Amino acid sequence: MRKLVIILVFAFLVKSCLFGDNPSSSTKITEDFWLEWFENSTHQRILFSKYGMIGNVIVNKIVFAVGYNDDFIIAKQDVKNENDSLQNTINYIIIDLRNYVKDDINSFDVHTLNERGFPIMREYLKVPADLDFKIIDANYNKVNSSF
Repeated sequence: MRKLVIILVFAFLVKSCLFGDNPSSSTKITEDFWLEWFENSTHQRILFSKYGMIGNVIVNKIVFAVGYNDDFIIAKQDVKNENDSLQNTINYIIIDLRNYVKDDINSFDVHTLNERGFPIMREYLKVPADLDFKIIDANYNKVNSSF
């Protein structure tokens, strides 16, 4: 009986260590585009996938804000500077879906911009002024309050 209790406790501990309390999940943004995260908010990214979770990474971690409509997805991405861990850079992403063909990864354009280039490209592509960030990671902003 004692061996059984020890085995059960050990199995519970191993399960907790391997799977933790931060499961993977995804939320459909639009069409075949998903906001996927695993472990915590520092591992969010945008995937091109039929079902979410498994697919092609369009915007790698750390995506912390997303907005979308039928024609565009906009996102903010925190790029950690590996040389200086105190300095972060924000990329602004515009995914142009106007020529998107279902299941065709080559039928949309991805533009990665800095803060100055974002409004210029937004105007050039005619991204509607009322398109704003709808999905914002509140936990990320608490940790990184400078953004």
